[in-house]
Amino acid sequence: SVVVPFGTGADATQKEVAKLPAGAVMGEMSLVLGKPRSATCVVFSDGASLAEITRTAMVKLLDARPSLAKELEDLVLVKENKNYLAADNAAAMAAYRQRGAVSTRRAE
Repeated sequence: SVVVPFGTGADATQKEVAKLPAGAVMGEMSLVLGKPRSATCVVFSDGASLAEITRTAMVKLLDARPSLAKELEDLVLVKENKNYLAADNAAAMAAYRQRGAVSTRRAE
């Protein structure tokens, strides 16, 4: 599972935002964009394997396989767009509800 922390200190909570299938990649956005990571991977299965690739190892790998750089860039762009759309949709829905156009309560 991928969990994202919200808040700090005693008020901190975590929310699961994704369940990764076998062979999934995580952390590529931080690696490629140089930004701090925004999520944590939590393994709940005894049969799961997790591999960490350092920035130094990734640079060596990309030097050895330049085509991989394009694949990684494409993966980051797709994920970044997906995250942007999800955030934009959530903000739009919140604003829409705030105006009273949509009620989350059931009519009685």
